[in-house]
Amino acid sequence: MVSLIKCFFSFFLSLICYGAYHRGENDRDNACGDNISIISPEGIVNEDVLRILEILELNNSRDPSEVNRIMQENLLRKTERSEVIKKSYSEEKNMQLFQCFDNLRMRETVLPKNRNYDDIIIHGSTVVAMIKRMTFFLEKCAPFIIYKRIILLSGDRALSVDEKNNEIICKISEKKNIKISTEAEAAKEIWCYLTNEKQPLQEMILISAPATIDSNGNKKRPTTYDTIVEWLRIKPDSKTCLAISSNPYIDYQHAVVKNTLDEKKESIYLETIGAHSKEMRPEIYLDSLARWFYEEYKLYKKNNQKKGS
Repeated sequence: MVSLIKCFFSFFLSLICYGAYHRGENDRDNACGDNISIISPEGIVNEDVLRILEILELNNSRDPSEVNRIMQENLLRKTERSEVIKKSYSEEKNMQLFQCFDNLRMRETVLPKNRNYDDIIIHGSTVVAMIKRMTFFLEKCAPFIIYKRIILLSGDRALSVDEKNNEIICKISEKKNIKISTEAEAAKEIWCYLTNEKQPLQEMILISAPATIDSNGNKKRPTTYDTIVEWLRIKPDSKTCLAISSNPYIDYQHAVVKNTLDEKKESIYLETIGAHSKEMRPEIYLDSLARWFYEEYKLYKKNNQKKGS
């Protein structure tokens, strides 16, 4: 009898995991509310984070310092996202991982919690991701909220060949007889295209963060941190900010911006939202989760040091 109950429970759990793994676009849930934290102020690590490391057979520690070390050593991608190749995890492991990703809200659409904001920040990214984020804002958010400014975050990054050949980029280039070669140029032109050249009454500000140089003298593309620092340089009088990202990066980018605001001693209410993810490579989620954890761990250490001083 006991074995029969165990079999039934195992079958029921597998159905839940299978449903989570194979959900389609139309079935993706919507959420709104506060962004998720995966390390509590007391240093308690989120159970789904620990479960992921257990599934990958990487960890049996609950110490946030050790968890962070293991994640940075094992989960960060070694190439650009577009070049990441999906590993051949077993179907069972895939289902278990995606159940955890769902629990962490890394695949669903996240909608605004409030109605009034000063600044709307749209995070820069690849051309495809910027189109997705701007379209999401214009269709799912703009008609239902009140705001003052649109801030397009971007950087001095050359577009890839695939980005230059994007259908919308090609249409814009042909119509305006212009060459679009950087992320900043693309961000501005995509925004104009999606708003049919009729800019909303609200002010639009384009932020283009300069490229940085690493210790070997190589040019590095600007990061989320770099673009936020450039935004803060213009001395915004913002008290409330709605940031537009897209999953599986919503809470990771939220943590980056939150840390940056804390570092620069800026008291701005922040909320980060975005469209759902159809990404099926676990490695992309694991990489984003490791970066998210790193940012939260930095804030956890900083707050602990304040308490101890």
